[in-house]
Amino acid sequence: MLRILVVEDNPDLRETLSLLLEAEGRHIEAVANAEDALRAFTAQAFDVVFTDVKLPGMSGLDLAARLRATDLPPW
Repeated sequence: MLRILVVEDNPDLRETLSLLLEAEGRHIEAVANAEDALRAFTAQAFDVVFTDVKLPGMSGLDLAARLRATDLPPW
């Protein structure tokens, strides 16, 4: 199963992106900010992360850098 994490602070856009990405064999999780994305990512593995660049608090670019630097166990 392909696991996709959507990070978008706009609730309507977050919902729309999640619906557009839904398909058989995919699990979509959507969160509103980078901090929630980090918590979700450390709880389970994701194959793809779609993130907004301008997020409240930590930016999407900073989130991407943190995710790449995270030393997670192999799933």
